[in-house]
Amino acid sequence: MDDLTVRIQTLNRRLALLERHTAEETAAIRAELAALQGHGPAPVAITVRKQAAAPAPARKPVDLSWLEGPTGLAVAGGAVTLLGIVFVFALAASRGWIGPAVRC
Repeated sequence: MDDLTVRIQTLNRRLALLERHTAEETAAIRAELAALQGHGPAPVAITVRKQAAAPAPARKPVDLSWLEGPTGLAVAGGAVTLLGIVFVFALAASRGWIGPAVRC
């Protein structure tokens, strides 16, 4: 026999094996479904082992070292400036320095 014939026969055997396994699984699923619905014999008990819960991965500590240098000072300065602008606007609005049209 040539190589192609051998390969075809091998594939045919594998396909027949897969079809047989699929038919067996389908029959088992249908029997279990019928048993759960109350129309057939009780399903075969299957024991399932519970795996031990994996320990939670250790959390990495938050790296705040960038706050020490110039970047941290720039962020702090930006936050303080923004708060200052908001407070000055609130003061101006409450004292009547800014009218309703400008507030909108």
